[in-house]
Amino acid sequence: MSERAIPMTSMHDNYNVELEGSSMDEESRTLSDSKVNKVIEKKRKHYHYQQPETHVKNQSLMAVICSSCCGKKFQTDLTYEELISFYKLKELANTTFDSHSTEYDYLFRQLWEAFTEETPQTPQQDIVNERWKEFGFQNSNPRSDFRAAGLLALRQLIRFVSKNRGRTRKMCDPKYDFCFSICSINISYFLMRYYHLANGMTIEKDRKSLCSRIALKTFCQILEQDEELLDKIHAMLLNDLFEIWIELKKRVKGITLLDFSMATETMKKRFVRTTTYCFFSDFDHLRRQYSQKEVEFPTQRPSLMMRKV
Repeated sequence: MSERAIPMTSMHDNYNVELEGSSMDEESRTLSDSKVNKVIEKKRKHYHYQQPETHVKNQSLMAVICSSCCGKKFQTDLTYEELISFYKLKELANTTFDSHSTEYDYLFRQLWEAFTEETPQTPQQDIVNERWKEFGFQNSNPRSDFRAAGLLALRQLIRFVSKNRGRTRKMCDPKYDFCFSICSINISYFLMRYYHLANGMTIEKDRKSLCSRIALKTFCQILEQDEELLDKIHAMLLNDLFEIWIELKKRVKGITLLDFSMATETMKKRFVRTTTYCFFSDFDHLRRQYSQKEVEFPTQRPSLMMRKV
């Protein structure tokens, strides 16, 4: 069966997600898109495009030294155009929904169709289904897994599955013990925090989760030209997390899902080491540098350590 790609829509224009050849009729889709836009506008804050406070305060000694010695080369304040792109993405990243709400069920139906290639019998078909667990959700109601990362994580999951159906089927194969959807959502949440996008973060309590000034500057420079950037990074990390997990299962005898944090931390460390002190011209440049960064596989199982305590 041919794979159908899900086109990226401009977050400068609207926040809809659309499957090419979707079974949803145009009137339903238009109403759904209008509903999302109203929610976004209702939650829109009157940003004055100031430097994010976490970015301003995130001054490491090395960054200060580099800035004073190398001048403009290490100027990491965001330009006005970069701030516009950053805050537009931040609005989307902080659009959450109640796990009991049916407001975004049309997106879950698109996700179901992407996973199963089955068209929902009716636009009002119940979302709750035991089969969601086959795709790496924790229970039969997938809404509850998006509490932290919200609409951004749901959109990124739809896009990945729709563009990578064969790869998704492999990742969801039970023999790999890879909780595909939960992993995707967790990566979305990691990126939200890493790139200073999550509301309520402060440098005092979240410094370890935040990227460096150089990393955020580079991200926003590319984001200004490439609105798909965060989705591309999400897909890259999700693919890599799967490969790391498969390799760990080969290397570490008796490894189980209790040890999955080994794979997650390995992926995060690789990404942080790649982005912290390097400027990139575009996503492909970042991807190449990430792929060349050596993977530091852990040797001790966290679950084994817990059993010894």
